[in-house]
Amino acid sequence: MFDLDGLLVDSAAAWLTALEATAAALGGKLTPARLEQLAGCSVETSARQLVRWYGAKTQLRSTTAMLRGSLDGATRTVGAPPLPGARELVAALAGKLPMAVATNSPSQAAARMLRGAGLASFFSVVVTADDAVPKPSPDLYLLACDRLGVRPERSLAIEDSAVGAAGALAAGMGLALVGAGADRVAESLGLGSGGTRETPRTHGTSATREAPESPETQTYADLADQRLFDWICDAVGVGC
Repeated sequence: MFDLDGLLVDSAAAWLTALEATAAALGGKLTPARLEQLAGCSVETSARQLVRWYGAKTQLRSTTAMLRGSLDGATRTVGAPPLPGARELVAALAGKLPMAVATNSPSQAAARMLRGAGLASFFSVVVTADDAVPKPSPDLYLLACDRLGVRPERSLAIEDSAVGAAGALAAGMGLALVGAGADRVAESLGLGSGGTRETPRTHGTSATREAPESPETQTYADLADQRLFDWICDAVGVGC
């Protein structure tokens, strides 16, 4: 299971454009610290935070619609090119194991980014924030697993943000953190030395899972790292 924004595609400029325009409409200006707080968040979560910082509760619905529209427009004008190694990795895995995208982006923006990056054809399942409660809830990942017909504890999530990683861990999945900030994200989640942590036994509010079979969390610099490809193949027992 792959995240989308910041992992498969470089959508940072599109999100920045949309967030800054929405904040400005509320009379605010986003600082780098506040932008970092919104990393990996859904449109709904981001709009709620923007209203908390700059607006009034009565503006939540209009702010959410404004941010959604701004993001949709920005993915058209600014674009979201594939990140290094994204095409090569998914192409190498295609046909060897079922793959899905689980993203906090809205469905329309996600579809446009995947098509623009030349990645849409590789994924039989794409689950977005329009389909389930967004990350850090495990619901997106659990729905993606259900649609692929796989057990979460036998699945892997590839993530770049703390928000997304928290959702994957809550779903009981194996996890790889990718990107320049992977080690920092691992620390923020309380992962042990070497970027590992036991996968949780529970997710949601009350469901208890059997002892997880998924591997411990790993960190990698980018998707082009050959070790990531090898880890995925080894973890799911696929001959690559």
